[in-house]
Amino acid sequence: MPTSRYIQSSFTSGELSPRLAAHVDFNKRANGLSVCENYLPTVHGPVVSRSGTRFVAETKTSSSVSVLIPFEFSTIQAYVLEFGNFYIRMYKDGGRIESPPGTPVEVVTGYVAQDVSTIKWAQSADTLYLAHGLYPPRKLTRTSHTAWSIQDVDFVDGPYLDENITSTTITPSGTAVGASITLTASTSIFQSGHVNSLWRIKVGASYGYVKVTAYTDSTHVTATVKKVLGGTTATTLWREGAWSSIRGYPTCVTIHEQRLTFGGTATEPQTIYASVSDSYEDFTPGTADSDAFTYTLGSNKVNVLRWLSSGSALIPGTVGEEFLVDGPNSSALTPSNVRARSQTAHGSSPIPAVRIGASTVFVQRSSKKVRQLTYSSDQEGQASTDLTLLAQHIAGTGFSAMAYQQEPDTWLWCVRKDGQLASLTFLPAQEVAGWARHITDGSFESVAVIPSTDLTSDTPWFIVNRTIGGVTKRYVEYMDPLLSVDSGLSYDGGITTASLTPSAGTGSTTFTASAAVFVSGDVGKDIVLTDPVTVGSTTYTVSRATITAFTDSTHVTATISREFPVTAIPADTWGLAVQSVSGLSHLEGKTVSLVGDGAVYPAQTVTGGIVTLSGMKATVIHAGLAFTPKITLFEPEVSRGAGDTVLGLKKRYAKLYVRVYQTTGVWINGLLEVPSRSTTDLMGAAVAPFTGDIKASQLGYETGGVVTIEQRLPLSSTILGVWGTVDYADD
Repeated sequence: MPTSRYIQSSFTSGELSPRLAAHVDFNKRANGLSVCENYLPTVHGPVVSRSGTRFVAETKTSSSVSVLIPFEFSTIQAYVLEFGNFYIRMYKDGGRIESPPGTPVEVVTGYVAQDVSTIKWAQSADTLYLAHGLYPPRKLTRTSHTAWSIQDVDFVDGPYLDENITSTTITPSGTAVGASITLTASTSIFQSGHVNSLWRIKVGASYGYVKVTAYTDSTHVTATVKKVLGGTTATTLWREGAWSSIRGYPTCVTIHEQRLTFGGTATEPQTIYASVSDSYEDFTPGTADSDAFTYTLGSNKVNVLRWLSSGSALIPGTVGEEFLVDGPNSSALTPSNVRARSQTAHGSSPIPAVRIGASTVFVQRSSKKVRQLTYSSDQEGQASTDLTLLAQHIAGTGFSAMAYQQEPDTWLWCVRKDGQLASLTFLPAQEVAGWARHITDGSFESVAVIPSTDLTSDTPWFIVNRTIGGVTKRYVEYMDPLLSVDSGLSYDGGITTASLTPSAGTGSTTFTASAAVFVSGDVGKDIVLTDPVTVGSTTYTVSRATITAFTDSTHVTATISREFPVTAIPADTWGLAVQSVSGLSHLEGKTVSLVGDGAVYPAQTVTGGIVTLSGMKATVIHAGLAFTPKITLFEPEVSRGAGDTVLGLKKRYAKLYVRVYQTTGVWINGLLEVPSRSTTDLMGAAVAPFTGDIKASQLGYETGGVVTIEQRLPLSSTILGVWGTVDYADD
């Protein structure tokens, strides 16, 4: 029987399309997987099990849709905002902002639930500008951690539609700034929806403008003068405001070259409106380089704007095309030099584009493809690459949201319409683009990414739809590297504020803390060492005592079951272990996985918000919903000469090795191949994660040489590579 060697040392191609299963001459297949589920390809080659999610709070209204939007006042003051039905709530540092405790900080808005998913935003310091075609542009302002406000933007001036070219006149009844006047039109031009719109009127030599405050009839409205008018005579020189409930409001927004830039109303779907330079709320038209300007993209068809992205040039994405807008020779934009060039004709979905390095990444119009726009010197413009080309199945029925994480690895997170989460590990310079899918007990609905508090990584936040007791619940959760369960919570009994001294090393003993740490409810808990303590030549690692009596906040009596050192035990090396964990009412009735002090405990059902460990008490306990990281390799192909193949032949791995890093509990083709405990492991302590090579056994011909690797324990896992000897039968 012929034998050959086979190795897969990298998984950077991620989950590839089933259409590539037989494409053995394609080099990306050699680094790809037929299944990559709840594992993340890394830019270095291995796959790592994704982090679990930590439960933060239930959304205000679980029965209706809400979305998350990032708010980054600075790198160390980053928030996630929950937009729902007429409200916004704020999250920071892994928790919901409350003032006083228990009362969420909340802002009342005019956005209804069905509209929040299509809000676009752009941020300047402590102000978040918001755009939605059905609502006037608004701004959310933060003045302190607990003080937020939202209001319609009160623009200084503009923008406007083109100047009137008909014979219709408007006659103002007054001219002074602040005066309430009547505008009288010679024909029917006014509608009730013009209230709050601006009108620019030229009487004599200069323009002034007014804001409509009340509608009387089709030829009369009341208005407040914002800039002095030149007289009270009838004039045909007037311009209607570009934005109103009649004309529509901008659908997208960005900040480009120090201009607040909006785009796409119902009346002018492919028009861009740029503010005065360095004056975001002033759209006064003019001809000076710093003045505001309005520009309509030219095309053979109506191209509704979907998003605006700012980089070295302004890139608008429309329903039918993607454009590049800049000045001649890539100079800064001014009212007199705007040029727009169509770059690609793929068409864009409404999902906001994201910037990744020098590239703009967007979801194509069908919502099933993700594309990268990047400058090409050959084309002297933006070239488009289909990032889903090798994984055309990855979007399922389509994507609905997208966010980018650049630390510690580069991952693009894409929420699918069916509730799965897709990730793209992306590093163009190294030709790394590997997709994976992530599944939870529920459905992902929204995603936002903000920097972590310590700036060492970025943190993805989600709204997840879960069914609890037959009822729909929507939870705000974030990925936490400490967890390998979803919607999880933790008990941490580690004591960091006091040292501890036992009066004896065995028997019933008094423990004295250097600061107030004990409460009466600690009776029944265990005092344990969380780190080794060495006294002389003896190292204590598993010391344990059960508290039997509470004296005061610094003294308890405990019965020692495993000897303690009779010395001052430093803070942060001891803690209080418990048998039960409460606070899990958000998972009431669910079966949850449990990890205590690094060891896996039998799963339990949450009852009354509580789970009880079946076994020894633990100092640090994680509880949450299980998920299974899994990869499946393609059928191995070995070289037998040009044009020859072993695809379809009976084959098996005579020897198979899987190299892992810091991993416990790997199942290979359904069989556990990492022992849970060896004779060298300390009893009463978690098994140390394994780094090295696992040799698999009992891999028969019925598998066709296909290998599936799973992590079924709620612990992290890293797969570095797979290799072995393949036996195959001749034709």
